[in-house]
Amino acid sequence: FRLDDPVGLPLCAHGGGTSRPDPSACLGSRTLAEGIHDIAISWKHPQKWSVGRDVLFHGPDALDLTKLPGRGGRDSRSWVSLAHVVWVLQPQRCCEAVTGKPWKDYYSREGSGGGGGDGSKDARNPWESTNFDRLKMLAKYIYAQLRLAAALVKERQMNCIMALQ
Repeated sequence: FRLDDPVGLPLCAHGGGTSRPDPSACLGSRTLAEGIHDIAISWKHPQKWSVGRDVLFHGPDALDLTKLPGRGGRDSRSWVSLAHVVWVLQPQRCCEAVTGKPWKDYYSREGSGGGGGDGSKDARNPWESTNFDRLKMLAKYIYAQLRLAAALVKERQMNCIMALQ
């Protein structure tokens, strides 16, 4: 018995006496059959973010993101579509699908890819960035978090899988 070896437990129950598992009993079968339509994300943020704060980043309003309807109850967080954040990682392919504008139109309207209209930045202020730059920074962080989650469940670590499910 080695700790780095997979446990060897199937991720789904075997049906009857057959050697093949029943796909409907497999972990994630609903997602496989129906697909993922949208993923909502939320993060802790202040009204106005600045470097050195103890929260993740700018909020949806500061990033000009459309908020999704709330879940109600005691959940007062602002939820946004993951697609509206991560499209900036492949703007030429994803811009039109998410923003409704072709990349060349978005790019020309936003200057150098940001939210400042003319795209200009103050060269004396290294912390100033365009909206596109801020979205890209947040998207890279989210992508890194997803890669970490994938690494945790890669070897079928059931504790991680069940916690994420």
